[in-house]
Amino acid sequence: MLALMSVRDLPPAQRRAWQEIFRHYVFEADDATAEHIGAAARRVLAPLDADAARMLRAQLLKKINR
Repeated sequence: MLALMSVRDLPPAQRRAWQEIFRHYVFEADDATAEHIGAAARRVLAPLDADAARMLRAQLLKKINR
């Protein structure tokens, strides 16, 4: 929902850039997508485990409640 609201009203060139980012890192991602990035630095590109999900929820709530 946040991505939709954030991206939909951008100028066409910016939307196309975001489209490519989502295509590469979300819709066509595979095991090789982030292998050039060290495991400790992958952060949002790493698999979402329970701890990462908990941290993500906390970050989102903090930003929303500002």
